[in-house]
Amino acid sequence: MAPHQGNLFRALLIGVVIMGLILFIGTDLAPLFRESRKMVGLTFPEGYGEVFSLGSGSQVVPWLLVKVIRPFYGLD
Repeated sequence: MAPHQGNLFRALLIGVVIMGLILFIGTDLAPLFRESRKMVGLTFPEGYGEVFSLGSGSQVVPWLLVKVIRPFYGLD
């Protein structure tokens, strides 16, 4: 609330936008997590789906770097 000078509506609006971006980035990185999970030999039950981390979703700079190097390493 302090950065928004007590404006609850602005704080809520910006919080919703930031959380949406975190969920988007985390979901975008989920296939990379799946591949790394396979590389280390972890298995999940059939039909488990994708796994991602909210912590990775909050890291914008590494996500941008992954977006840049994906085509060169076949991570599409």
